[in-house]
Amino acid sequence: MHKPGAEKNSYQNAPATTSAIQKESTSGKPAAADSLKASGKKKITNTRKNRLEWGITGGAGLSSLSMHLSPESYPYNAASAGAIRYAAYPSHKQSLSFQLGFLLLKPLNKTTDIFIGVQYTYAGIKIERGNQVNMAIFTSPASNISTYYGPNNTGSYNFTNQYHFIEIPLGIEKQLGDKSRFSLNAGVSVAMLISTNALQYIPQTGIYYKDNSYFNETQINIFGGIQYQLLRKEKYSLKLGPQVQYGLTGLVNKKSPYSEHLFIGGLKLVLSPNKK
Repeated sequence: MHKPGAEKNSYQNAPATTSAIQKESTSGKPAAADSLKASGKKKITNTRKNRLEWGITGGAGLSSLSMHLSPESYPYNAASAGAIRYAAYPSHKQSLSFQLGFLLLKPLNKTTDIFIGVQYTYAGIKIERGNQVNMAIFTSPASNISTYYGPNNTGSYNFTNQYHFIEIPLGIEKQLGDKSRFSLNAGVSVAMLISTNALQYIPQTGIYYKDNSYFNETQINIFGGIQYQLLRKEKYSLKLGPQVQYGLTGLVNKKSPYSEHLFIGGLKLVLSPNKK
C-alpha cells in the first residue's frame, strides 16, 4: 500500500541531495583548476632549468706580470769580466689586454647559472729592449746565443711582448637577489698559448733573446668579478663590470731563471637573452 508520508519525505530529501551534488561539483572545479595551474607552473620551471642559454663576452683592460727570481740567479760570476754581478728583474710595464668569446649558460635556479665557453685573449707587456747585436755570446743559463738585444737604460719601453691565448673558462654566476641588477662570478680557465713574440731575459747581463722553448704552452688561470645588468626589460641583457684574472701557471717553465705569472684586469661585458 502506498504511504503518503513516505512520498512527502522523499520530496523533502531530494533538494538536499541535489544541493550536495552541486556543492561537490562546484567545489571540485577549483581543485581541478588549481591542479592544472600548479602542474603548468612546474612544467615551466623544469623547462627553464633544462634550457641552455648563450652569451657573447668581451672586455678590455691592462695586463702585467708578477715575477720572482730563482735562488740560483742572485749572485753570478761573470767569467769574462772576472767580477761578481747580481741578477735583476727585467724592467717591464703594463700594457693593453682584451678578450672576445662565446658562452653557454645553464640555469640552476632563478639567480644562479653555471657557464662554459671559449674565448680569445690577448695580453701585452712592455719592456726596455736595446739594439740588436749579431754576435755569438756565451752566458749562463743560456749558451751559444748568436743574436740578442743589449740592455736599454733610457726608460723608453720600446718593445711589447705579445701573448695570444685560446681559453676555455668554466665558472658560476650568482645574482644578488631576485630583483637585484648585480651579480658575482668566479671560476677557472685553461688557456693555450698559440703565439708569442716575447723575448727571454738573462738577469745577470740584462740582455734579451728569442727562445720559445722557455714558455709553458698550457696555462691554468682563476678569475672573478662583479657585473651590473642593463637593458633589463629588453629582449637582451647587457652586463658590465670589473673583472680580474691571475695565472696560477707560470708563463715560463723551469728552464728560466725567474718565474712570470700573468695578471689581467679590466672591464668585462656580456650580451645574452634576458631570463624569462
